[in-house]
Amino acid sequence: MRAGACHSGRRKGATPWTRNPARRTRSAALEDLTDERIEETLKTNIFGYMYMARAALFEAVSNR
Repeated sequence: MRAGACHSGRRKGATPWTRNPARRTRSAALEDLTDERIEETLKTNIFGYMYMARAALFEAVSNR
């Protein structure tokens, strides 16, 4: 099912949100991680949730 598609049986106006991307890397020690690797991991694993939450709030306000 594509993102944003409604499942049957859900109340009208409800949009299911799905977020699956993730980035995991192995490192022998924390100090081995580069700034670029940390930034890329945070952008993938954290920023996406913030964007999704903002979009969900916008949709909730728009559907009032």
